[in-house]
Amino acid sequence: METLKIETFLNQSTDRETNEYKILNFLKQCREKFNRNKLYPELAELRMIAAKLEAIVEQRNYLKVQLPRKVKGTYVKGDNYEYEDTNGKDDSTQKFNDLVDWALPKIYSTIEEGLIIFDFVMQNLSIEAVGELPAYKDEGYILIPDNKKSLLLINQYQASATYKAGKQIRVVQTKLLRAIPMVLVTKTPEELKEDLLNCIDNIKNPAVYVFKTDLDFDFVQTILPIAKRKLVSAISV
Repeated sequence: METLKIETFLNQSTDRETNEYKILNFLKQCREKFNRNKLYPELAELRMIAAKLEAIVEQRNYLKVQLPRKVKGTYVKGDNYEYEDTNGKDDSTQKFNDLVDWALPKIYSTIEEGLIIFDFVMQNLSIEAVGELPAYKDEGYILIPDNKKSLLLINQYQASATYKAGKQIRVVQTKLLRAIPMVLVTKTPEELKEDLLNCIDNIKNPAVYVFKTDLDFDFVQTILPIAKRKLVSAISV
């Protein structure tokens, strides 16, 4: 599946009909994925595109007020969207404005479809600490079900800080250690944690969390990304 690039909106060499087709085709593919309860990476890409277009629109409106002359086309410089003014009438600016104004409501509508599923999963996916938690929780383990494949997955996780759009955010990386068929899971989360402790020499009391859900949605594209968000909230307390 192709991604929707910001250049689709900025490239004035392509006719409006072609750009509209690219945008509508991408949104159609996103909705088809959402209908199969697969959210990522499409939901994140949609929100990123919307945020970039909103930034351009905001800057465009600001410059309309500030500049005595008309604003000319937009170009990308890193993550900043800058404008240059011109004395003459510029049809490319109006074409860009019209395309963005046409596309944003459709992007918002598709994002809303994804967020409905996102919120549903958030409400039906719980996280609990297993035993006593250490002071340092940025590394540890999670027990999480993949109901679609009837597996209990034991993952090692590591949380770290990074910057996105000038803001600090926390991200979680996971590594699968073991996949246990559900029919063979006879131990409690506490007993599974004890098994982990017997296999780990360098950590006496690692942070361990267990996720619970009855949903059988796609694990990689829906359950795990949302579980990571819940985990970030849990370890940040």
